[in-house]
Amino acid sequence: MAGILLWGVPAIQGLQDHAEFQSMITQAHQLNGELLTLRDAGTTRPVTISMNQGTLDVEQGSRWVVTAAADEAYSPVYFTKWEDDSGLAAKSLPVVATTVTVDKAVGGTFTRLATVTCNAGGDCETGLAASQLEGNTIRVQFKSATLLKLEAWIYDAGRITYTMNSDAKIHLEMGTVFTEQSGRLFLESKPTVKEPVFDVSPMDASYLVRAFQMEGDSVVVGKGRHSVYAYLDNNYGTTRGRPYISPAYTVRVQVDDSGAQATLGTLEEGICNYLITLDYYTAAADCDAGGVSVLYDPPNAADTNSGKFTYELNQAVVRATVQSF
Repeated sequence: MAGILLWGVPAIQGLQDHAEFQSMITQAHQLNGELLTLRDAGTTRPVTISMNQGTLDVEQGSRWVVTAAADEAYSPVYFTKWEDDSGLAAKSLPVVATTVTVDKAVGGTFTRLATVTCNAGGDCETGLAASQLEGNTIRVQFKSATLLKLEAWIYDAGRITYTMNSDAKIHLEMGTVFTEQSGRLFLESKPTVKEPVFDVSPMDASYLVRAFQMEGDSVVVGKGRHSVYAYLDNNYGTTRGRPYISPAYTVRVQVDDSGAQATLGTLEEGICNYLITLDYYTAAADCDAGGVSVLYDPPNAADTNSGKFTYELNQAVVRATVQSF
């Protein structure tokens, strides 16, 4: 009896926990696949999740910045003060005067928040308050005269998280499934990013980021059958005024999961490490620090496509809730 209590019961519980966690990983992949198939605005898709323990909730996720430079002189430009909505500033501007416009994007339309003339070189403050940036999708355009030189998009990704206990979690964000076990992240599915393929004929020179922005704040706890209701607000790309730059010289991805500068978040390190394992990404900042930034710089693009490729960002805005039944 003592042996059963000391070793047998914990061993059985461990096997049950492992089986439950594996079941939830499978269901997270199924849920992710269903969400990614949402195409028409206004559609709703309920997905049933069965679990025996833990919590399932929709929560605030990472904050992303994706920039694409159509002029090589603008490739070094990056942003600060975007992690916690503290004002937004552009760094490393080229030695030419630039007009910067900042718009809030809602439903394919744009509301102008600021227009700033930035001097040649140095940095540029937009003067925006946190209340103007928080929770919104923001478009920033850099123009010299009337020519578009760089475009940036800032948005809050949002995610669905299953928590078995403090040492075992599953995160679904940006079309990516991460498992978190004892503080370590494991990539279970890749982000929704498509890279150009320069070494095929005909050449595929398109770079696509599908931003999966999930909104909501709801939670269910414990054993039962629960539904995740996903409502697609918008799903738009170039046909709805979304970013499209061709040719583009450099794409920069900045991501912060913490909501505060220089503080490590949950998923940013995993996303950064994944990106720089790919052939065409280079680290522009330490993946262990807040405000991760990586550059996309194809080394063989100059030989095959004059250093140019097409960049496009498609965005799906989904409102998700979880309910028990």
